[in-house]
Amino acid sequence: MATNKANFGIGDASGSGYFGYGTAGTAATVSDAILISEDGITATFPSHEVLKDWSSTVIRSMPGEDLPTVQANFISTNSDLFTLLFEGTTISPNTTPTVRSFIFKMVDGDDTIEYSTLNGVITEVSDVTFAPNEVITWTATITADSWTITKSDRTA
Repeated sequence: MATNKANFGIGDASGSGYFGYGTAGTAATVSDAILISEDGITATFPSHEVLKDWSSTVIRSMPGEDLPTVQANFISTNSDLFTLLFEGTTISPNTTPTVRSFIFKMVDGDDTIEYSTLNGVITEVSDVTFAPNEVITWTATITADSWTITKSDRTA
């Protein structure tokens, strides 16, 4: 049974993917009020440091100190997004971000790629440009100890 592509996406007639978030430790749910730009997301993976002995023989590989992140360009400007990014409509350096679950689901041909975490936190919101006739883009970095990536056939 084929999946109806038009019903797959949220806020996107092509059904190319969606974003969702929820309470930490539970599966994230879709929010059709928060949209991601056509640029998609950028996943950054932890680096590893290779340890070699004096003869340049690799002894082992140790994980670096960086954690995996996702950077997303949000193009919604509404209270739902402000709550997600800033815990409300007041921006304060004293606000502690809430740990949440996050999900990004994208279409890749006949496959669906799901990238999710049960315990992520928004660790950075990049500079925002407010200009006439320009889309306001809120670029956020979400950091988590671990992310899960799943690939499935969406035509099955």
